[in-house]
Amino acid sequence: MTRSPGSVLVALALAVALVGCHRGSTKEEQIRKAQKLYEEAVDLHEKGRTAAQVDRVALEDNKHFDQARERFREAIKANPDHTRLRFDFARVLYAEGNVYRDGHSVAFENQEFCLGEGKAEEAERWRKEGERIRDLAQERYREAIPHFRTVVEQPFRDPAWEAESLYALGWIYLSLEDYQRAYDYMKQVRASSVLRLGPDDQRKLDEAMRLIEDELVRQRLASQGSGERQP
Repeated sequence: MTRSPGSVLVALALAVALVGCHRGSTKEEQIRKAQKLYEEAVDLHEKGRTAAQVDRVALEDNKHFDQARERFREAIKANPDHTRLRFDFARVLYAEGNVYRDGHSVAFENQEFCLGEGKAEEAERWRKEGERIRDLAQERYREAIPHFRTVVEQPFRDPAWEAESLYALGWIYLSLEDYQRAYDYMKQVRASSVLRLGPDDQRKLDEAMRLIEDELVRQRLASQGSGERQP
């Protein structure tokens, strides 16, 4: 169920509505400010997507994406209770994080290949590049977390938004190696009556949960063994 950065733009048209007031500003002023910021973010993100597809501009060098994220942040700062705005921004961050995560996998494969060829210096270069790309992925994921959590913690929440947020949070926490939180969110995804996964996504979810279960057991056994060795 991974979405590309461009795919999240389909739902953006409905994002600005019924925003709250801030002290010293009228409701109408806040609506106009949020509308302007949001439209700028959407336009910049679309330009970034076009640059990536047509001009092959790398994600991390794409200034349109940087500017779009800044507009999203400004809009959220002006309207922190606007759930739909947070949800769409979180989807953008999650999609970008996934791109970097895939880049980290490629760097790791290149590192292993160079090691097998006896090219130690080149392998080291790929190791450092992989770490740098991994940090960028984690940066995007960590920023997305509070926005997705806002969606699932709302008392009156959209079931579809909640289900998609739970799904993303499960994979984000798995990428961050927070296995217990990843497992908890994935369990909620499995129990959801709204989210309908395709066969491939369902298989990946089941496999991930089995791997997490094994890791949690390993961690518990390691913890118990460590406790027994203490004087």
